[in-house]
Amino acid sequence: MMKGFMDCHKKGMTISEIANIFGVSSVTVYKYLEEIAKQNGVQREDLLQVVKTSSSHYLKKEAETFNVDVGKVLAEIDDVKAGISRAISEIDVIIMKCEESEQ
Repeated sequence: MMKGFMDCHKKGMTISEIANIFGVSSVTVYKYLEEIAKQNGVQREDLLQVVKTSSSHYLKKEAETFNVDVGKVLAEIDDVKAGISRAISEIDVIIMKCEESEQ
């Protein structure tokens, strides 16, 4: 059962989701995951953090939580890049004027 719990957790499933799949309590899943952590010489929190952040299932859930519009974000990045280009051009003009006035 421990391997099954770990396999599900690697897929990014929550403790509650794993408990529902196996028909056990969340406490049971939690304790088994804690035992896996002890067997591998890591703290349970570290094990869960590594599993959680590397899971595509977890990342998908996070994306749904934040509801990110990728097109909008890319457009905003393009706007920022254009603003930076304008600022650099203005700085270049100022530098040129300063150099001309020094001569």
